[in-house]
Amino acid sequence: LGDATRLRIVNLLIDGPMIQKELIAEVGLSQGQVSSHLACLVWCGLVGADRKGQQVEYRIGDPRVVGVIDLATAILERSGADIASCRRVDSSGNI
Repeated sequence: LGDATRLRIVNLLIDGPMIQKELIAEVGLSQGQVSSHLACLVWCGLVGADRKGQQVEYRIGDPRVVGVIDLATAILERSGADIASCRRVDSSGNI
């Protein structure tokens, strides 16, 4: 979930299952890029995949991920501006 694209995909799937074509349209990346991100998410168990005829439908694979996303969102809503303006960390991530 440390990658912005994978986080976006997971957020989309929280609203319900989607096929890859829908995810490509929402994320705005190539089929290959989305496929690679989905493969990573499926491999890690965060996303599940079910074949529906010739298409694969993706869904949240571990319901605990929804809680993690909700908690992170709540923290960022409260502290996001402070985190974004923090000057204690330089652009390379060093303190």
